[in-house]
Parts: sequence; C-alpha cells; structure tokens
Amino acid sequence: MLFRSVISYDSQNISAQGPVWSFTVEGLFISISPSNELYVDNSAGTGTISVTSNISWSANASDSWLTITSGANGTNNGTIEYSYATNTSTSSRTATITVSGNGASNQTLTITQQGEAPNLAMNPSGNLTVASGSGTGNISVTSNISWSANASDSWLT
Repeated sequence: MLFRSVISYDSQNISAQGPVWSFTVEGLFISISPSNELYVDNSAGTGTISVTSNISWSANASDSWLTITSGANGTNNGTIEYSYATNTSTSSRTATITVSGNGASNQTLTITQQGEAPNLAMNPSGNLTVASGSGTGNISVTSNISWSANASDSWLT
C-alpha cells in the first residue's frame, strides 16, 4: 500500500493534504559558548566561540581592536576564532561579537578588556644629594598618565 502526503509549511503555517503523519518542525536557533560576557587583561590575545545552530549564520565584531580571524560565516555548528589587540590606554574598553542568522535570535558575546595599569617612573629616583651652591640637573619621567612636577621648597626650582 502506498500513501502519499503533501506537507506545506512556512514560518507561520503548516498544512497537510492526504494522510496526516506526526512530525515536528524544529525552530530556528543559534546559541554560543561562552555567552554573555568575557573579561580579559590588557594584553593582546585570542579566543574561540562555539556555535550551535540549525541555520546559516554570520559573525561580526563591533570594533577594530577585536577581529574575527576565522569562522565568520557558517552553517549549523561551527567555531569562531577571534583576536584582540593590546589595550595601551589606562581605561577599559568593550566590544561585542554578534552571531546572527535569518529567523533566529541574535547571540552576542561582550568582551571587556581592562586598561593598562597606570605607570610613573623617574630617573634618577629617590633622594638626591646636591653640592652647595647653585647648579642644574635633569630628572627623566616616563609615564602613561598625566603628571606634573612641584618643588617642595623655595630654593628648589
């Protein structure tokens, strides 16, 4: 005995002509791991995102310091590889990688990279002994933050 069924469906409706068979239509989905937020130090680095999906998808980074190096597009399950540049600022920064596919909810990983630690160094440093009389000297300052110099007494300018 031969049965013939014609099943039609779109994203809103399912209809059948002929004998009705039991079936399930799986919803469109994308999930990523890690999900939500990731915190990294100020050094350059790399990472991966695992994608679980039943559709074609694409990934995009929101800022130039965060780059997708592999797997920017895929179908079904896949892996996204990304890299991030050194943060030379003392402020933290945030960017996202968003994975999207037609008909599924976008999935976003937020990456926050901490800033470089404030640094101030003087050379020579510590207490300096000077000869009596007048004279001049130099102190070299290396810093990644704003700074100012002040003399603690009127004879030192």
